[in-house]
Amino acid sequence: MKNTIAAFEEMIANKIQPATRGEANAIRAYRFGEWTDDGILIVDDLDFAQYVGDMMDAFMTAGIDELIITDSSTALMESLCIMIRHGWQVIGTYETTNKWGDTRHGLRIRFE
Repeated sequence: MKNTIAAFEEMIANKIQPATRGEANAIRAYRFGEWTDDGILIVDDLDFAQYVGDMMDAFMTAGIDELIITDSSTALMESLCIMIRHGWQVIGTYETTNKWGDTRHGLRIRFE
């Protein structure tokens, strides 16, 4: 069940510190985003990785526990949807750090 925008913003405003960039992005997504007929918020774009945790925490605090992410900044989302339609499933995440300290993030996928 979606909360009112006032309740969502009040949750952020009642903190001691100002809203973080991730929280502000959650408010913006909530205020200007679309909702499916069954009450799921559609988030058109995510932010840089360092802000996504705060954004997701804000959604959880506001009682939003399901989202549709339609990030269209690359063809990745479209490609994943095509793969899923062809029988592949996302089964987990992947993270590795090379000898120079660079971290790569990925998704594990499997044909089912």
